[in-house]
Amino acid sequence: MTTSVSADPVDMAIVDDTGVLLLSADGNSVSTQMLKEVEAVDLFRDYYASWWASSETLESYAERTGLMNA
Repeated sequence: MTTSVSADPVDMAIVDDTGVLLLSADGNSVSTQMLKEVEAVDLFRDYYASWWASSETLESYAERTGLMNA
């Protein structure tokens, strides 16, 4: 996803209303953290929504990359 946000994305999976799985990797290993708090889920939903809200539209991406010309 191409965005104008200057923060690094966080790999995450919102499991349900009470859990978020966070993943990070440095090229050699992967670490995970499971947060089991409703407040954490709400914060990460907001974080995820802000990335999508600032992302490039599919139509714009297709035009910019020539995806539809292939």
